Amino acid sequence: MKAHTKRHGLALAVAAALADIAAAEDLDALKLARLAHAGDRSPLALANREIGALPPAAKAEAGKRIGEARAKIKDALEARGDRKSTRLNSSH
Repeated sequence: MKAHTKRHGLALAVAAALADIAAAEDLDALKLARLAHAGDRSPLALANREIGALPPAAKAEAGKRIGEARAKIKDALEARGDRKSTRLNSSH
């Protein structure tokens, strides 16, 4: 697969994750989004596993891109989780 196709796939995976995270209406939905997009079987986790099969020269760049994508998803999950937890705690 060409590098630009993989980058495009990575961008689509991040966009889908951010959309699902933003759409989560409760903590259960947020948990499902986390599992789908940051769990062991998520597209990013699978892409991370494929890095080992890349030529040495490509591994660093691929690892950097996947790390950046994972950080975006992690930050979005944390931000939504904090807001959801605060809202739930203040409603009691």
